[in-house]
Amino acid sequence: AAISSNAAGNAASTQANAADQAAQLQKQEADNSLAFQKQQWNTQQQNLAPWLHSGEGALSSLNGLLSKPGQGLLTPFTPPTAAQAAAYPGYQFQLGQGEQALQNSQAAKGNLVSGNSQEALNNYAQNSAQSDYSNVYNQAFNTFETNQTNQYNRLAGLSGIGQQAGSTLGSEGQAAAQNVGN
Repeated sequence: AAISSNAAGNAASTQANAADQAAQLQKQEADNSLAFQKQQWNTQQQNLAPWLHSGEGALSSLNGLLSKPGQGLLTPFTPPTAAQAAAYPGYQFQLGQGEQALQNSQAAKGNLVSGNSQEALNNYAQNSAQSDYSNVYNQAFNTFETNQTNQYNRLAGLSGIGQQAGSTLGSEGQAAAQNVGN
């Protein structure tokens, strides 16, 4: 009975030691898993930080450009002046060529210095100026709109990248927290 009792005690002690060792191994594996998840979380934060910071900067710039009426992206279009339109490279050439053609035509008819000739030259110059101003205005307006749109789109795109980086970090943080909880 004594031998049997001693054997049973040894067996129980061995089982208890095995259970303790198993518990220690489980704890060590849980600690290793937690350390790995923390390492992955920190790596992801480092990897996404530049994108997140760029997005924050772009959003800040975009807010600045959209917060002051009359400035930044809220600057109203300023139409070109008549002097700017007259200085437009094509206008002077077109005007000179048209006036020369009218003068040549009037000279061929012998009416170069007549009132009708002067009226035709004046009408041509006014119509040319009006037509050319419309072209200069449209080109200036289209350039203004294109520049405004490009600036907005670039900043909005970059802030969207930052938003996506933030969302990714949030999802990964939730997954890591759930894993740690489990």
